[in-house]
Amino acid sequence: MIRYIVRGLGALVLIVALSVAGAFAWRAILKHGNAEAFAIRSASGIDEARFVRINGLDQWITVRGLDQRNPILLVLHGGPGAPESYLTRYFRPMERNWVVVQWDQRGGGKTLGRAGGSPDPNIDMSTMVSDGIAVSQYLRQRFPGNKLVIVGHSWGSVLGARMALARPDLYAAYVGTGQVAASAADRQKWLYAYLLDHAQAAGDAKGVAELRNGAGPPPWPDSSPAIMHMVHAAGPYLPPALSYNDNAKAVLTDPNWSLADVFALQRGMTGMLQTHLWKREVRDVDNTGSGETFSMPVVVIQGGSDLTTPTPFAHAWLDRVQAPAKAFVVVPGQGHELLTADNAAFTQALDANLRPLLGR
Repeated sequence: MIRYIVRGLGALVLIVALSVAGAFAWRAILKHGNAEAFAIRSASGIDEARFVRINGLDQWITVRGLDQRNPILLVLHGGPGAPESYLTRYFRPMERNWVVVQWDQRGGGKTLGRAGGSPDPNIDMSTMVSDGIAVSQYLRQRFPGNKLVIVGHSWGSVLGARMALARPDLYAAYVGTGQVAASAADRQKWLYAYLLDHAQAAGDAKGVAELRNGAGPPPWPDSSPAIMHMVHAAGPYLPPALSYNDNAKAVLTDPNWSLADVFALQRGMTGMLQTHLWKREVRDVDNTGSGETFSMPVVVIQGGSDLTTPTPFAHAWLDRVQAPAKAFVVVPGQGHELLTADNAAFTQALDANLRPLLGR
């Protein structure tokens, strides 16, 4: 009997080992395929991916575009701690007319993977702004003839606005998407009213009950059970966004990302929520503290159904902004993740509204 059990366990171990080996082999094949598919082969193109020493820390930066003479878009990801450098396939429309720079900020992604451990709990706004400016200076030195534009997404719009105001000499324009422009309390009030109106109009009795009897009117603390009731009620009204599977496939098959980097991504997304930056400076920010007088063009491109940073607040913020030129663009049917969910539409809006202000 024992002999049969040992044989059975041996066979099970062999099956598991072969399955794991097969998964690693298949992943390697997919990574190689993506490396070929994502390669930029135009004569004037650029495709760089490297660590750059920024303020004493190796930070991951990718630079991609079909023509390296085009203006540079420094994409500031959201989170904090949620880099997008592994989403190469979703940014390809933007690479036609722009040089796209992705930067894994301190405390996230491959930058955290290189540093090891978890995000430093003392990370604060001044550190992130200093890093962003240092990255910008590196890009201006690396590409002295190119105009540099900030594209700030969500938390990146908080960071980007402060960078643009601190060092306007570095930038040709500021672009916000998923633009943070209201406090968490005001956004919760808006979301509750929005979802209740839509649930009632749709005859969604379950959604109405989740909101009225489960969540109740805001404010909702971060750990409140009300948040889950609100999430359930929002389900039928959520705009397009990359799914968990989309993100998992992208990060697991990106040519530059190791499994250690994937684990670092997870640590960063949770760990940044325990930092001074999040707890004291970002969670309840409305972005009005950054200032509203810019010496460069300001363009805001919002999803019309953004439930995270509602478009009416972003529009009101831009109305208050003073700048040499301004544009507000709404992409109907899209939400907070417009930048990746429909990069082609975002790029079209950028080409039409910002490129004429920059020239080549």
